[in-house]
Amino acid sequence: MRKALSTKIAEPIPSEFEQVFVALGWERANRIFGKRATQRYFIALGADRLRLNRAQYVKASKQGAYVA
Repeated sequence: MRKALSTKIAEPIPSEFEQVFVALGWERANRIFGKRATQRYFIALGADRLRLNRAQYVKASKQGAYVA
């Protein structure tokens, strides 16, 4: 006998996730959205792109540059 497939529909990715992740990082994003959701959103939005955006943001903030 096969196990029934889940009928649960995944919630859409919040529009502010990318901005929160880039500006605040993993720890704060995990607290705001939850660890499993953050991981799912991170992969869905493109892990490499988010890593690069976060690195650029951190570098610019260390140099005192304004990042919009």
